[in-house]
Amino acid sequence: MVWIVQNKSGICGQLLKLGDTSGEGNGNGDSLDEIFILGSVGIHGYNYPDDVKKIQDALNRVAQAQGGAHPKLKPDGLCGDKTKQAIQKFQLMHFGWSGADGLVEVARQTLARLNEILGTRKIQIPNVNLVEANTIQLALSMINAARSNILMAMPMVDKKPSPGGGLTVFSRESLMRLLNKHFSIDDSHNPIQAFAHVKGIFNLMWQVFQRPGGLWGVHTFERDPLALDFRAYAAGGGYFKSVKHTLEKGVKMRLDSIFLCKRFFEESAPFKQAFIIVHECAHFVDLQGSIKDFAYNRESGGAKIRGLPPFLKQHNANCFSNFAYEARTGQEPWFIT
Repeated sequence: MVWIVQNKSGICGQLLKLGDTSGEGNGNGDSLDEIFILGSVGIHGYNYPDDVKKIQDALNRVAQAQGGAHPKLKPDGLCGDKTKQAIQKFQLMHFGWSGADGLVEVARQTLARLNEILGTRKIQIPNVNLVEANTIQLALSMINAARSNILMAMPMVDKKPSPGGGLTVFSRESLMRLLNKHFSIDDSHNPIQAFAHVKGIFNLMWQVFQRPGGLWGVHTFERDPLALDFRAYAAGGGYFKSVKHTLEKGVKMRLDSIFLCKRFFEESAPFKQAFIIVHECAHFVDLQGSIKDFAYNRESGGAKIRGLPPFLKQHNANCFSNFAYEARTGQEPWFIT
């Protein structure tokens, strides 16, 4: 188990365990854990095998009178005609023809109804007050600004830079400015692949805030129960470890959560807290473990982070925070972290 921690100085590190880790639990209690999928399942869905299995199993557990699968589906992870028909049958009973599109989507009504019928346990809502919720919303606005910037630049990525530069806000140079400033996309060995990587990370960050029942992602963010002297921490790639747990110092903790520590709440600037959240999200959604902390803003007056080669910029957590912050505010981060 690897936890990514951000200590009080802003530097992240990796700890194999925070305390005495005795392994992951299955999360089973008096009721089943919430059904959570990474992508859509059904007609024209992503149909990731693990997601398909979860939906097949869920439809098998729903009573026939409530639209459950009959005959039972084989939970093989293959979304064939029988599975698609079972999804549509369930939707037809609960939402009518207008809602029977044969697709179970993340954080939408079909998945919510399955969880409701099966009595699955919702993710516990932590002690998140209005101030914290507003900060989380601010972090989401930074991520959305980053995604909008990326979307605007997308048609320009495979075009060659103009030798003389651009004069308008719609020029390639203007649209690619922030991406090149923070990720050096044009200097990459494969600019299209580099762009796709950055785009994919921000899309996953956005999905963190779209989980079932999660208002502004508050179900993902919890207060640190261990009173550690960090600002925030999360399990590396924890986004992909839905409903799994580990024991840390005798405390059962979810691996799919980002924990906010006392030092986080001592930060007075809301944008600085949001900056930390975006930084930690970059680690949280990194399945491959390739996003590290190669440089920080405060090192050598910012010269180190600006001097990183393209590949390291594209895999440096602070570069994602810097890009999102500038896309949102139009300014470079004024704080040192």
